[in-house]
Amino acid sequence: MGLGGVVLPFAGGFALMTLLGWQRGEVLFLAAALVSTSTGITARTLRDLGVIASMESRIILAAAVIDDILSMIVIVVIGALGAGKVISASGILFLVGEVAAFVLFVLLVGTRVVRRLLTRLADRLEVDNLFAMAMALCLGLAVLSSAIGLAPIVGAFLAGLVLGESLDARRLSETALPAYRLLVPFFFVITGMQVSPGLLREPSFVGLAVAVTLVAIVTKLLGSVPGLIGLGMRSAIIIGIGMVPRGEIGFIVVAMGRSLGILPDMVVSVVAVMSLVTTLIVPPVLGLLYRGAGALLPRPRGASAGEFAAAGRLPGFGAARE
Repeated sequence: MGLGGVVLPFAGGFALMTLLGWQRGEVLFLAAALVSTSTGITARTLRDLGVIASMESRIILAAAVIDDILSMIVIVVIGALGAGKVISASGILFLVGEVAAFVLFVLLVGTRVVRRLLTRLADRLEVDNLFAMAMALCLGLAVLSSAIGLAPIVGAFLAGLVLGESLDARRLSETALPAYRLLVPFFFVITGMQVSPGLLREPSFVGLAVAVTLVAIVTKLLGSVPGLIGLGMRSAIIIGIGMVPRGEIGFIVVAMGRSLGILPDMVVSVVAVMSLVTTLIVPPVLGLLYRGAGALLPRPRGASAGEFAAAGRLPGFGAARE
C-alpha cells in the first residue's frame, strides 16, 4: 500500500506535467511534491475524531510512515537531479542504497539506544531536559544526514520515529504540545504566502491547480485502496482518504526546487493550493465516513462508546506521528 501510494502519485504528476509541456526539472519537482502523506495532519484528525485506536487508524499511520520513508528517498534523488548532477542508473541505485542504509541504521540501532537511555534517565531528568534531549537528537540527526549528502529532513524525520518508540514518548509528546500548537498555524501562513494572488485570476493557473489537486487525490486513493478491499469497501475508502493530505513535505520539495532556481511561481503556487485543499478536505470527509460507522471500531467488551472514544484521545498515542 505504501509503495502504491508513492509510485502512482509520482507517475500521475509526471505524466500530467509532461503532457502539458513543462520542463523536466519542473515536472520532477512537482511529481515529487505529490508523493508524501502528511502523517501529522492525518493523526491529529483521527485523534480529534476519537478514533485513533481503530483498526483503520492503525493501518493509516503505519502506511503513512512507510510512505514517508519512501518519499524521503524520492526527495533525495530528485534533489540530486535538480542540482544538475549527472547520475547514472548505478549512481541512483547507490544513492537509494545510501538512504536505505542510513534509515535502517537509525531505526535499528538508534531506537534501542534512545529507548535504553531515556528509560534510565526519565525518572532523573526534568521534563524540560527530556525535551532538550529530543531536540538535540532531532537537530543532530539532521546535521548527520546533511553531512553524508542527504537532505536534513531525512534525519529529522527519523528522529521523530526513534523518539516515538521510546518508553517515555507520552511525556515528550505532552511537553512538545505547546510548541506544536505555536508552530502549526505558521504552516497555514506559509501556505498562503506561497500563492501569488495575481495568478488566482488566470484561468490557466486555476485549471492547472484543479488538475494537479485531482491527480493528487485520485492517485492516492488508487494507490491505497486496492490492497485493502478484503477489509470492506468503507474501511478501504477511509484508509485511502486518510492518506490524501500532503501538507509540509510538498513545501519542502518546492522550496528545494526554488532554491535551485528551477521552479517558477506558478508551480510553487499550484503545490500550495494542492497542499491546502488536500489538507482541508480530509477532516470533514473522514468525519462523515466515521459517523454512523461504529461497527468498524474494535470496541473492547464492556466499554461504553464514550469510554472507548476517550481512550482514543489519550495524549501521546502515536506521538511520533504528529
